[in-house]
Amino acid sequence: MAAKENQGLQIALIVLVMLTVILLATTYFAFSSYQKAEARAQENATQASDANNGLRDATNDRDELKATIGVSLDSDGIEAARTQFQQHLAQWGAGLPEEKQSYTGLMETLGSALNDANTLLVEEKDRLAQLQRDYQQLQATTAQKLQENQDLLDQYATDVKNLQTALEEQKGQIDADKEQLLSQVATLKEQMEQAVSEQRQQYDNLQAQHQDLQTRYEVFREQSEQGKPDNFEVADGRITRVSARGGTVSINVGSRDALPRQATFSVYGRDAEQVAQAERKGAIEVVRITGPHSAEARITDETLTNPILTGDKIFSPAWHPGRREHFAVTGFIDIDSDGRSDLDTMLSLIRLNGGTVDAYIDAQGNSPAGFGPDNMSVHTRYIVEGTPPQVESENPRELQRVQSFVTANTEMLRAARGLGVKRISLDEFLDYIGYQGDERTVEFGQPRGPSAPGFQRRNPPAASPGTSRYYRF
Repeated sequence: MAAKENQGLQIALIVLVMLTVILLATTYFAFSSYQKAEARAQENATQASDANNGLRDATNDRDELKATIGVSLDSDGIEAARTQFQQHLAQWGAGLPEEKQSYTGLMETLGSALNDANTLLVEEKDRLAQLQRDYQQLQATTAQKLQENQDLLDQYATDVKNLQTALEEQKGQIDADKEQLLSQVATLKEQMEQAVSEQRQQYDNLQAQHQDLQTRYEVFREQSEQGKPDNFEVADGRITRVSARGGTVSINVGSRDALPRQATFSVYGRDAEQVAQAERKGAIEVVRITGPHSAEARITDETLTNPILTGDKIFSPAWHPGRREHFAVTGFIDIDSDGRSDLDTMLSLIRLNGGTVDAYIDAQGNSPAGFGPDNMSVHTRYIVEGTPPQVESENPRELQRVQSFVTANTEMLRAARGLGVKRISLDEFLDYIGYQGDERTVEFGQPRGPSAPGFQRRNPPAASPGTSRYYRF
């Protein structure tokens, strides 16, 4: 029994020792783990403290940087700062190179621009100061000039007053001289009338001398041209067809002959050898160029007893196939006998019929530049002569105008004689080109000739006895 109790105690003791050992081992391991955990905790606490300190320093640096660059402290993240920088860069740093696209580069650029602006501002301030000094000097000069002008005005006022006094004193003398001047004017008027009478007598003498020279020249010309063919003997073309309905004809000249539209021709019989001496049958006017050597014309003058027929010849002194005739014009040109100059109409007729005007004089005896007697040449074929101007009054100006015309006309005729230019009268020229003036023309398909309603034949005035048929003085 005692042995069993000792054995139980031994077992209990062994169990107790084992439990003690286990407890000791467990306690050791637990303490060791605690020490390690405590060391790790202290290390983590240290790291957390360092992290918090770093975070606080970073936060402070961030807030300081935000405040420095002007970003709100309430904004979150870097995006607000980046957005603001991009805005600032676009606003003030456009065009900066990539290595300077920072706040440092932007500040350097803006600083440089600011320095330049400050330098320019200083220069402008200096310029403004100089302008102010100049303005003050100008004000002083202006004030001096104004005072000088005022002194001059005062002097002028004094002079005017003195002049008025002198004029009043001279008024009596002027009134006395007036009667003497009137007497002198009357004397001068008598002398002028006497001078006008003398100039009139001189004009009459010159006119008589001119008439005598004209008559002698006509005799000489007729003697020198005996046996020579007339310049107007060659026709320019012929009628190739007469319209069945009447009113129009076809002629054998056209575009290659340099035929102008609205050119007018006189018509002569087919058997006429010298058209200048033949009887004129009528007149035509070109209305349409139909081919190289063909054209259509309307009949402007015709008689029923001697109608225009196929084969009849046509002639115009202003035009010949393939060339332009050159003209000079002198004398007073009065086409419609209304007493007014028709020089412009005459020049237009020549040019309209394909001619060229080399020289002319107007009723005042003047020639425009390029149209004087010197402009005539060996190519000038005709000189058309009008009538001398009429003396409208006997005042010196009118007599001088007539004298100037006579002188210019004499010079024109002298130049024409020297070049062998053919002289024709105004009426002859108008007849040869078939000019009808403002007379009524018969419409196509209507009766023509003397029996037609409103028909009027042109009757040029005849030359007076003892005068040239070309020029009448």
